[in-house]
Amino acid sequence: MSTLLEKIEELKTKVTSFTNQITRILTRKAPTAGTADNSTALNGVIPADMKTQVDSSITAHALLTNNPHALTPAILDAPTPAEVNATAAEKLIQGVLPVSQFGDLGGSVILTGYVQFVLNFLTANPLLMWGTYYTLPAQSIDFVALFGNPANKTYKLYVEIVGGVAKYTASETTLSETWTRFYIGSVTTNANTFTAVSLAVVTKLDHYRTSKEAVGAAIPSTADLPVFTDHIGNDWLS
Repeated sequence: MSTLLEKIEELKTKVTSFTNQITRILTRKAPTAGTADNSTALNGVIPADMKTQVDSSITAHALLTNNPHALTPAILDAPTPAEVNATAAEKLIQGVLPVSQFGDLGGSVILTGYVQFVLNFLTANPLLMWGTYYTLPAQSIDFVALFGNPANKTYKLYVEIVGGVAKYTASETTLSETWTRFYIGSVTTNANTFTAVSLAVVTKLDHYRTSKEAVGAAIPSTADLPVFTDHIGNDWLS
């Protein structure tokens, strides 16, 4: 029995000594001279080359953005993206926020192409229509099917919600903007095909657009922070 107790005490002493060494390393304090756990090898300070290596490793690891530890919602006991979206959908009141947005605020270009009189929207684009979010799918508009002879004309382009689905539409005349439709640009044709496609990212508050230039009842805006007044159209400043 006494031998077992001695072994336990010896183990406790070693654990205490190891703990003291780790504590000194972390706090960078020198060891107490003359004590039994005084370590000349560690000397209570992390060697400079080891510190540099550790600092570099930590910095490199902090820059990783691809989930290096392969964490999942289950590991973190967190809700999944689908659960978050479902909860948000329950909490948000759809269609009452008077904000509309066509296109990516990050400045991404609306990609289009055309073959003769068929205009193609090549990628899906985000659309916020009076507080409700939609995705405009890639879509083609056949101007011959819509207008018969679309040569040598200019058409207005709109986004609208039809039967709960977002889509692009074209019109030879100007259409009024409504709760479910607003203007996004125009196209021009010659005898054989399109000669110009002009589309703009649109932001609307209620029925009013933001604009750098003084246009109708538009809301003044800047292309940068408000302090940069040179980015505001001169019409707003005069």
